[in-house]
Amino acid sequence: MVQDPIEKTGKDLEPAREAAKTELGGNGKSFEENIARLEALTRQLERGDLSLEEALERYKEGVSLIGYCQRSLERAAKEIEILTDGLNNERESSG
Repeated sequence: MVQDPIEKTGKDLEPAREAAKTELGGNGKSFEENIARLEALTRQLERGDLSLEEALERYKEGVSLIGYCQRSLERAAKEIEILTDGLNNERESSG
């Protein structure tokens, strides 16, 4: 019986999925939550009514959020690559 390529590659992704669960962007928030917070910080900074200290704190938080979002995107790209490679390999072996 031929194994479904999606099922097979899904098993290959388990370690990455487990790592993503424990990190979840590194701060316990989803990618979408981090983006929403980053957008809110940007609006606050653009208003220009924060003190220098407050602006610096918001900026630091934003830099951290950018890092979390980049790591989330990199994990997603790797997962897509694994899935695509698995499907391509399955097509090559069955064709």
